[in-house]
Amino acid sequence: MDLPVVQRNPRMHELLRDQADAQLEQLIPNASLLRSLEERLLSAPADARPDLPQLAEAVGLSARSLQYRLEDMGLSYRALLDNVRRRQAERLLRDPRQSLHDIALSLGFADQSAFQRAFKRWCGQSPGEYRRSSRT
Repeated sequence: MDLPVVQRNPRMHELLRDQADAQLEQLIPNASLLRSLEERLLSAPADARPDLPQLAEAVGLSARSLQYRLEDMGLSYRALLDNVRRRQAERLLRDPRQSLHDIALSLGFADQSAFQRAFKRWCGQSPGEYRRSSRT
């Protein structure tokens, strides 16, 4: 594992990814569904993110079936969306050129203070504190 990869092999990468996905699905039922939902939320613009019924339709489920599946994973639509937004926020905060205002708007918050409250709830620290600690 500590040896460097001599050359990149796209086919081998695909095989290993498939194997890892299969093992993850065994460990965590619905992992592929969760990944698909997160990808759909991540790829949508903040002002056009799908709501629960739209997300359910996109993955071929009824809204109620998706709610049941999320509940089985200990999640709700709101929690899923918050997880996606938190990860996006953490990634964006690592770029010091991004202002907090711009990050807040890109994540779909009405203003910077709403973003700051949500981030503090998610991470236990303000976005500014997170940004400073991620630089070191």
